Amino acid sequence: MDIRDKGANYNLDNMLQKMIACTSTDEGKLIITKDGIVTFVNVDNLSLNVNKDDNFFDFLSLHGIDYDQKLKDLNENSSAIDLKFTHQKQQEYFRVLIWPITYDIHSSFMVQLFCITESKQTAQRLANRRKSVENELLLRTREIMLTKEAMSQDGGFLTNFLRGLRHDLLSPITQLKEIIAFYQKTTDPVKQQKARDLTEQSLEKLSNTAHGFSQFVDLHFVHHGQNQQINLKNIIEQACEVLQAEITDAEASLSINFNHNNALFFNPKILQSIMYNLLSNAIKFRSEKRALLIDVTSYDIEDHIALEIKDNGIGIDLDRQSDKLFKPFNRLTSDKKGAGIGLSLVYNILNKNKGSIEIESELDHYTKVIVSFPRNKEG
Repeated sequence: MDIRDKGANYNLDNMLQKMIACTSTDEGKLIITKDGIVTFVNVDNLSLNVNKDDNFFDFLSLHGIDYDQKLKDLNENSSAIDLKFTHQKQQEYFRVLIWPITYDIHSSFMVQLFCITESKQTAQRLANRRKSVENELLLRTREIMLTKEAMSQDGGFLTNFLRGLRHDLLSPITQLKEIIAFYQKTTDPVKQQKARDLTEQSLEKLSNTAHGFSQFVDLHFVHHGQNQQINLKNIIEQACEVLQAEITDAEASLSINFNHNNALFFNPKILQSIMYNLLSNAIKFRSEKRALLIDVTSYDIEDHIALEIKDNGIGIDLDRQSDKLFKPFNRLTSDKKGAGIGLSLVYNILNKNKGSIEIESELDHYTKVIVSFPRNKEG
């Protein structure tokens, strides 16, 4: 070999070395010959044991890849081969891209190795979550549909509820399917992170909707026993205990003043759910301009006991939104988390139990919710 050949080889080696030097997170690169011999290797970001002069085809065989003759016969006219394998011992998943590169009369092959463990596990978790949600919905829907008269009761409340539920479930499920498909294809870390963010948003929306749906079924179709005399103070304290993290995070101050003299008879589990929803709303719709104050007051009014919850939050524009207050899946603001079910549930449950709910509010000043319960033992 003359000097010119040595120079050409040096330039080739230098070029190939540069090609594998730059790798992204969870990526490795190899240069292999036509027979699979590794000539250059950079797998520093991976937990794979691949070294110079190893046979990469043998390495693939050890990891369960049944490659055929066309893998050995790659040439510059071939398209890239896309493979996947599992490192059983490490419980990691990898994607392999092999494509030809040429330099003068020389022929080599670039191998890109991507660790796709995180995306694989994320995709599996998403699939499991989606399946779980679908199973839950199937079960709950069957429970509802068995109660035929429910579809026409309460002014068609259930019909409107199911229409809203259908929309709020199909949208994020469709988005999840698209995101999962995108996540599995891309190897760009930035795009993967974006997909993860979108996934979390869709899952949060699904979780909120499924939680609201479960609340609805539990309150409407699960037997909770007879009404009994209620210690309202205990109910409030239990709701506050469940919401303690939210109360602390919002730095909210609660003032509780009970002025009713008559006994309150109601279903304790249902009443606790009502209190949770109303206090949760007061916290959720707090104003960023001032510290949150929540006043809880009770008093007698004719044959009912009224419970009043007033906050100094962002308020509601009743002129524009009064017709949406008690409709399921109608959100009064788009920047707050939730499924838009809470007030509609409270309204319908109270209506079923001879109670009522009224709302007074001034935008950017306060919201006052007044719920009333019958004093008698019937129910």
